[in-house]
Amino acid sequence: MRPLALLGLMTLALVGCGKHPKDAALQASFQRNYLALSNIVTELKAVPKVERVEWDGAAIIVGNSQTNPPTTLTPKLVPHFKAIGQPLLVTSASDASQVWFYFSRRGLSVGGSMKGIIYQETIPNRIVQDTDVSSRTNAPFTVFRPLQTNWFIFYSR
Repeated sequence: MRPLALLGLMTLALVGCGKHPKDAALQASFQRNYLALSNIVTELKAVPKVERVEWDGAAIIVGNSQTNPPTTLTPKLVPHFKAIGQPLLVTSASDASQVWFYFSRRGLSVGGSMKGIIYQETIPNRIVQDTDVSSRTNAPFTVFRPLQTNWFIFYSR
């Protein structure tokens, strides 16, 4: 393979290809998976300091600010992630007042973007009517579209 072609493939792998799901798709996913998403939030509230949960479609990895992740949490979370039915990264504030469900991530941390659903106990700044078309989505901050009380679609660059 030519070096230039290899470089192009590596760039696509690092930057990501494809597009984020549209708001309508995330809204449908939220409606379909509301119970599972709510149960994940409930479980994270019960175990303080969980920072990250990653589901690859087969296994779950729980990380927290302590050295040993809570072993009782994993079996409680697995059925909810299976119900959602796709790989998913979830990050949480230490008290689970904010729980981010990353349905789509593109690129590296610098210059990348992500889109998903967030549970947040306070109304966030930068509310938009549609994250797909808002001019604010081109700015380097996160925008939010309301779904229902405490639930929002987010887009971040």
